[in-house]
Amino acid sequence: MKLRTYKKNIFYFIQFCILLFGISFPFWQVTEVFKIYHPLWVITPLILFSAIFALAFGTIFNLHPKFNKALKKIASYWLGGGFILFFVLLALYGINRVYFHFPLTYVVGLGLILSSVLITYAYYHGYKITIHTFGISSHKITKPYTFVQLSDIHIGSNGAADLKRITHILKTLNFDFIVITGDLIDEDYAHFKDLEPLHEINAPMYYITGNHEYYLRHKHFSQFIEKTHIHDINNQKAAFEEIDIYGVDEKSKAKEVLSELDVNEDRFSLGLMHEPHTKEMIHAEKSGIDLMLSGHTHNGQIFPFTLMVRAKYKFIKGLYRLGNMDIHVSQGTSTWGPKMRLGTRNEITLIHLVPNEKTTL
Repeated sequence: MKLRTYKKNIFYFIQFCILLFGISFPFWQVTEVFKIYHPLWVITPLILFSAIFALAFGTIFNLHPKFNKALKKIASYWLGGGFILFFVLLALYGINRVYFHFPLTYVVGLGLILSSVLITYAYYHGYKITIHTFGISSHKITKPYTFVQLSDIHIGSNGAADLKRITHILKTLNFDFIVITGDLIDEDYAHFKDLEPLHEINAPMYYITGNHEYYLRHKHFSQFIEKTHIHDINNQKAAFEEIDIYGVDEKSKAKEVLSELDVNEDRFSLGLMHEPHTKEMIHAEKSGIDLMLSGHTHNGQIFPFTLMVRAKYKFIKGLYRLGNMDIHVSQGTSTWGPKMRLGTRNEITLIHLVPNEKTTL
């Protein structure tokens, strides 16, 4: 087993152990408060959640799409809401132990109230989409360009109605083209008709895969993309006037792809790569990419998952500078799993690229 794969598996194992503890802990504390504690109150939800999770996300069982979708919804919202409850209780316990010393009943009661408020807010906020705008300059262009980054829309977990809300916002913006930095589709039971709202956008669209496109079991992402007017540029190069766009497939290495595509350093180079791995970013910068766009992290989507994301990625949201290359990591245009956001946001990124004073006309 390769060292990178080993480390990745250890990371996921630790995550799952934390997840199971987070699922069982609230049951344990609530039953203690009401003096009905029994080991089964802890073990039963843990086993139930594990079974639902395995059935919904495992690759052994081949469930009916509607049943699979329902199980994923249950597991996702249980995970999102349960972890909010877990960390609220944990924080209140710590504060109470150090400063107040109130009875456990009060702490748990307050925890349930605060968690309910935060879960409601997270659910409401999960439907909102903000416009995130930034600008960069380059001496490699002679006129300004504006383009949009969409990322992590997750058709399957989300549907045509969610994409309609996105396209409605896009129609209010002025831009030259759109790039989609992966995880456009995440489920076999998604339908290509779910992508039809994008047909209302009269601008070129350039797309690369994310990790979720490769989780599809019975379909290939190309079956969806080929029925749209989206340009699939995985491990390919496209050009929009003075801008070259380089797509790095999720299963490829930036160094190998960009070396083969031969980045022209006299033209502005825009790179698309789903996961913001630091080593891959370093290779992209050495290859001559001017601006790299990524997604994947969702900035953790629901706090405190943000802390876990920070443990794995150096670049998790927003704009960064690495050598001569700018990096932007989107928090995601939509959500994966539960339609919930806490401490993060859904965003459409509007990027203004302008010539600087070094430009030769």
